Amino acid sequence: MSGAADEIVELAGAARERYATLGARLVGDRRINRSFVPPRDLKALFQHLIAPSAAALDARATLAVDRRSGLPTLPEFLRARARMRAVSDGPGLDRFRVEARVRRARGKTADIKVVVDRFDPANCRFRRAVLELHVDGCSEVALEGDHATLSGHLRDTLFRFATAPPRLLCLRMSDVGGVHVTRLSCGTTGPLVFAGMEVPQALAPVLSAHPDAMILVCTLTQVALSDGDPMERDDPFLFAAADVITSLRAAQPGRVIYSV
Repeated sequence: MSGAADEIVELAGAARERYATLGARLVGDRRINRSFVPPRDLKALFQHLIAPSAAALDARATLAVDRRSGLPTLPEFLRARARMRAVSDGPGLDRFRVEARVRRARGKTADIKVVVDRFDPANCRFRRAVLELHVDGCSEVALEGDHATLSGHLRDTLFRFATAPPRLLCLRMSDVGGVHVTRLSCGTTGPLVFAGMEVPQALAPVLSAHPDAMILVCTLTQVALSDGDPMERDDPFLFAAADVITSLRAAQPGRVIYSV
């Protein structure tokens, strides 16, 4: 088979168990900051990737992982999210979640901070976009004390472009009347690199020397806004087991690398 089927790897048995256990450690590292989807949520997701018992209605013998990102596919994400909600009173981890807080408001003018968490089903990665917006007379922003509710074209734009290249997100936001982006950062969780997945060239020697290694790449992209086009700056952070660190530093000099 070719196409979409080639982009999915089915993990079974010990490989599935190891993926869920080690993956939870990597995505749940507390040093992953607020620019990314909360690590506690992703850790809980990984802990629910496998059904609690083989007799459970949603139990499966294999776990589908996207070969490009090394992260669970959308169906696996949805199953894990349902399990999370079945055992917790919390909101769980949504495919799309928006929180908007008012920083300053005066009449129809306000400065708000918007945090958008989204699972990108096209690339099977997690993204948090943090936007600081100046709004002036925008009917799609309802101010309610310290909170703001977004609707219409503004909310649709965030849904469609929250996982797009940050520069494109910034440009598309300029299409929303009465809204101006003053600051933007995007934190992407993934890929999760290990044998059998697509391995970035710079990390190939590390996987060759450590065949059992799993490496989580988190990239923080900040967009500088000026009179010209928005400019992006990427800062990658890598998380891996301690025995891989020496090889990682040789392959990725100058990168911020953490052991878990």
